[in-house]
Amino acid sequence: MDREHLALMIFDRIDKFGGRTAMRHRTPSGWRDITWYALGEQIMSVAKALVESGINEGDRIGIYAPNCPEWHLADFAIAAVGAVSVPVFSAFDTAQLEDIVNRAGVKLLFVGDEERYDRAMSFYLSSDYLQRVIVFDGLSGRTTVPQNQSLADFLEMGRKSKREKDVRTRLSHASPDDYASIIYTPGTTGDPKGVILTHATFFHQIKSLSALFPLTENDTSLCYLPLSRAFERTWSYFILSRGAVNCYCDDHRKAWEYMLEVEPTCMTAPPSFYQKLFASIRGSMALDPPCRQALYRWAIDTARVLASYKLEMRPYTRGLRLRHRLTAMILKAKIMQFVGKRVRFLISGGVALPREIEELFYAAGVQIYQGYGLTESASIVTINSPGNFMFGTAGTPLDQCEVRISEQGEILARGPNMMAGYYKVRGDAIDAFDEERWLRTGDRGVIENGFLRYLGRKTA
Repeated sequence: MDREHLALMIFDRIDKFGGRTAMRHRTPSGWRDITWYALGEQIMSVAKALVESGINEGDRIGIYAPNCPEWHLADFAIAAVGAVSVPVFSAFDTAQLEDIVNRAGVKLLFVGDEERYDRAMSFYLSSDYLQRVIVFDGLSGRTTVPQNQSLADFLEMGRKSKREKDVRTRLSHASPDDYASIIYTPGTTGDPKGVILTHATFFHQIKSLSALFPLTENDTSLCYLPLSRAFERTWSYFILSRGAVNCYCDDHRKAWEYMLEVEPTCMTAPPSFYQKLFASIRGSMALDPPCRQALYRWAIDTARVLASYKLEMRPYTRGLRLRHRLTAMILKAKIMQFVGKRVRFLISGGVALPREIEELFYAAGVQIYQGYGLTESASIVTINSPGNFMFGTAGTPLDQCEVRISEQGEILARGPNMMAGYYKVRGDAIDAFDEERWLRTGDRGVIENGFLRYLGRKTA
């Protein structure tokens, strides 16, 4: 039985998987593996260093870095000491970083590199909250502020510390209802709000995804979307909870290269990623010999037929099942040239994918499962899954979640994955829910045969 707390979950997995690989990341000399044992030692060392630094339960700690193993190392150590993580989008500029630090009252900040360290230092002395900055990569001898350190020095401080008993004591008091994170919305439709998510909220997502997607320690995921956003954060927790390997994409421009190197079995990405992938696949098809192009045209025509049967809920004929097997062989071989030979399925969120992209991947046996969610729901509300999907939709609600459409066409959602509220914005937190605790998403949609079809944002 899982203990519904992120730190307890990760320590349970460390005990279970031990010497197996937990994470992989790219270095100048190639991909480096991190075992579960090594991860556990580092999490405990950082946790002890946090206690030594005066971090108390409930304190807010920021993470301002691109995707990397250190991001999760900091995240789990923060959870282990009962503090609250505040992720900051790695591309944010100095003003945006300062705004979130001040809004959340961030006491300690983990940053990815010296460039981001310099941004933090531009307001460090004037901040009423920020007391310490820890740098994942760099800072060798550069700082004149004694309490600011490189992660390597912070780890060493933790290894020498005698505070493990204090960390264990805090873990013994851990509750699913503890605040896990405050994630600020992008602010595209108004002022950014700090969404409070508990450990139980994230754990609902982990358990729901585990029931839908049967992953094991033999699976690999490429961590592509920003960890500062709820979608990739939730998916990565799920990946690690299954003992699968999480590989980190620290540069979106290198995603294609990384995919061929790590050969993920699954990953999450936005619709724009799959649109570019589809365009590349079709462009490659056009360069193949005429006889092979004729096979592609036949396979794509078959894909459209398969999709129409699926939409009309008609069973495949024996001949169509045979065509599907042949089509899968033809199309999957081409797709593997771009995503690697082990891919089994892909996850997409946001706006709906064009039908032709869904059809091609479905016919190839590499399905793209679309979902719908938002930060206020710890990312996922509805999702398509193996054996339960419908083209053009965002799937059906997760376990214990409910979705309905208001008279005005707005998507309303409720369930155990909903936020605890907005941080220090009481009025807006109340307004986000109606009197029956339905979350007003601000999105439009329709429900067809139990499947949610997303139609975009509400207009004023």
